[in-house]
Amino acid sequence: MTEWHYRWILRHHNTSGWLIEHRHGPYRFDCFHPEKQLVLEFQNKPLYDYILEKSRYCGEQGLRINWILSDDMFKSFFARARPNVISIIGNRRLVILDILEQSAMKFPFASYYIDVRQRILGLEAPEIPCGLYRIHKIPIPMPHREGEAARPTRFDYYQLRLERHVNKGRQGNDSETAH
Repeated sequence: MTEWHYRWILRHHNTSGWLIEHRHGPYRFDCFHPEKQLVLEFQNKPLYDYILEKSRYCGEQGLRINWILSDDMFKSFFARARPNVISIIGNRRLVILDILEQSAMKFPFASYYIDVRQRILGLEAPEIPCGLYRIHKIPIPMPHREGEAARPTRFDYYQLRLERHVNKGRQGNDSETAH
């Protein structure tokens, strides 16, 4: 685990109702709130099988899961941004986009957020204010030749629409995460 991961866990330590590093069946949840039936997971690597399996398990248990993703996952993407909208152009398999796509189809109880801690997404992106943003993936079909149907693939252009999350916790910041 990274320092970033531990900082997120500590934000919920001794906070009303949150259980830290809670064991639930075969999984350990970073943070769990039994009353809200809500799991918080903090992830700094796009581990496809792990994220989808844990999301599936939460759904089977009647739990909601919020994934807080490190902005480190998004640094290798070529992107252009406008306020709250980031267009990502991929020319290789982008695991995090595959995860978002699979999750949207199979796990409506799973939500994804990006923790923006610094300027992200390369030189062409204007600075996005630090904070927590909910991620909404919007596929955009690639241009195609006249007479051919669009064939979206994982190499398509994608847009991630970021919605600023504002939920002031006891410390006046995003410490009470995405409930």
